[in-house]
This record gives sequence, structure tokens and C-alpha cells, in this order.
Amino acid sequence: MPAFGQGMLQPAQINDLTDYVLRLSGQAGSVQAATRAAPLFQTNCAVCHGADGNGLRAMGAPSLRDKVWLYGGTRKEIHDQIALGRNGVMPTWEARLPSDTVRALTIYVHELGGGEATPAPAPAAPADPAAPSIQPPR
Repeated sequence: MPAFGQGMLQPAQINDLTDYVLRLSGQAGSVQAATRAAPLFQTNCAVCHGADGNGLRAMGAPSLRDKVWLYGGTRKEIHDQIALGRNGVMPTWEARLPSDTVRALTIYVHELGGGEATPAPAPAAPADPAAPSIQPPR
């Protein structure tokens, strides 16, 4: 996440975005500030966090609509994340820990709720009765 406070946005805009994110996550925030920030969010944040704030996994951007905060979810912490940015990249551990320890930690984090079950395969589309039947050659 870039540091929007380093010349990208004005302090008042960062304050408004803070209220916008607070309201997205169900916390108290100024309705007027959030309204002012809506276009700023769409221009600067939606590319990673999604237009609705649900996050985009492919971008590594978390949802802003829940109470799960990696760097804290208070007004000050959210403000500081917007202003100062985060380069939250998970470091590699393969040179620091044996592979069995990495595997054990992976299972542990998954069990804490950090993982998800593998989604069920999508059901096959029903055959269109109007489509011509193609028979294999004999």
C-alpha cells in the first residue's frame, strides 16, 4: 500500500478516507467525511481493495469491511496506514526454518482460522436440450 501522505493526498483527504474506511468496517465515522471520501476511495483504493471494499486477493489487499486488521483498526491506526503506507510482504522462511517446521506452522495458522477449505468444484452446466447432439464417429 502506498504512503498516500507523501504528496499523493492532502491531510484533509486522508482524514476523510479514514472515516470512509471506519464506516466500511462498521465503526463510527463521520457520514459527511465518508461521503467526501467516496470518490477518493474509488480513484485511489478500489483498484486493490475493490469498489465495495471487500478486498482483492489477487492484489494481496484485504477486506476493509470486517474487524480483521493486520496493523490495527483504530482511527489512528487506520489513518497512519493510509498516510504512511504499508509494504506488508511476507518474508520467506525457507532459509530460516526447516521445511517440517514451516509445514507445522502452516497447519497451525490454518487451524487458527487463517485458512479456508478447498472450494467444492462448480457443478457441470446442464445440457441445453435445444443444442444439437454431437455423436462421436463410429
